[in-house]
Amino acid sequence: MRTRPFTIAIIYASILASCNPTVNPKPEQEFYYKTTEEQPISPEEQKAYDEALGERTEIIRKLKENAARDWPDDYTTQEYWVNEEIDAYDHMLTVPDDEIKRNAQRDWPLDFTTQKYWYYEQIEAKERMK
Repeated sequence: MRTRPFTIAIIYASILASCNPTVNPKPEQEFYYKTTEEQPISPEEQKAYDEALGERTEIIRKLKENAARDWPDDYTTQEYWVNEEIDAYDHMLTVPDDEIKRNAQRDWPLDFTTQKYWYYEQIEAKERMK
């Protein structure tokens, strides 16, 4: 009877190990990444990517300037605020381009967390008004 709990623990550990992707990686994932990286992109796609990257870089620069101005000696707050704004900026890129989004961008041009908050508040209110 003393071996039963030990046997159960061994079985449980082996099940956990088989579920852990770092212990048992799938070879298909590695193949997928290799083929994706090798696919050529068109000049138009490259241009759009470069423009988006340039715009994102410029926005991050402006956010860092604002953070340094607002919290000149508080670097952790600067870092936190900039990261929150970047996350909200990235999220707003995924939101459908409609009148609500355009109004949020117009009213808060460099305040992406407010844009995101206001956008979803408007969407929820619009649903309630139906």
